Amino acid sequence: MDFKDSNTGQNNTFNEANLGENGHYINKVDVLNIVNQSPQSVSHEASETTSTPAVNGVYQHFITHDAVGVPELIRKARRHIVLHAAFYPKYGFDNQSDDVSKSMEKNPSLRLTAIFTDVNAPWVDEFAFTLHDYFAEKGEFAKHLDITKQHFIRLRKKFGTKRVHIYDTARLPLFPIILIDDTIIVGHYAHSSVIPPNGLWFTIMHPKISSMYESLLAGSMPDCDTPEESAILRYLEELMVD
Repeated sequence: MDFKDSNTGQNNTFNEANLGENGHYINKVDVLNIVNQSPQSVSHEASETTSTPAVNGVYQHFITHDAVGVPELIRKARRHIVLHAAFYPKYGFDNQSDDVSKSMEKNPSLRLTAIFTDVNAPWVDEFAFTLHDYFAEKGEFAKHLDITKQHFIRLRKKFGTKRVHIYDTARLPLFPIILIDDTIIVGHYAHSSVIPPNGLWFTIMHPKISSMYESLLAGSMPDCDTPEESAILRYLEELMVD
């Protein structure tokens, strides 16, 4: 698959050499410097290929949500798990739900936030259809949403309202996003027969993500010292729904 580098105008090709472990693509020459290694290990040659400023984060693309490795991130979570992905069919139905509960038990400072779509929002019917075609039937989305919400309600009863927060939002969701400590996981909604979990996902790992998120929770705008941090802030602000 060919693509054009916006900085050099050259055509580049994704091939088997770009396909990393677990089926995620690694593009070492695009504007984000997406690499499957620490930023310090990026070669000087790769840096000269683009005009990308120095970054402190690591960025990765994945084919399918399952390839991201969310359960492992949940098991290691220490400060925050924030879910803003409309509804959550994996939670309450497989081991991912147990991972959340065990992490909450192991780490008393861990905070869980689950954000659900308001089924009374005027745009909800069209939005639900972007999640799965069977939501075209009236009432199906609300029914499935309630089933998964009950799992988080049980967690709130178990761990208390100071640690588990559940919100309904009437704001139009622009992308599915998960925050786990200093990692952001982002997917895409689309008018497609391919459901969001089977699409392209990417992760942002940056040492300031948690502190920037906590500043927003406290009602303060975090200082963004670099263009990279401003880009991260765009995603974090999407999580501010209450």
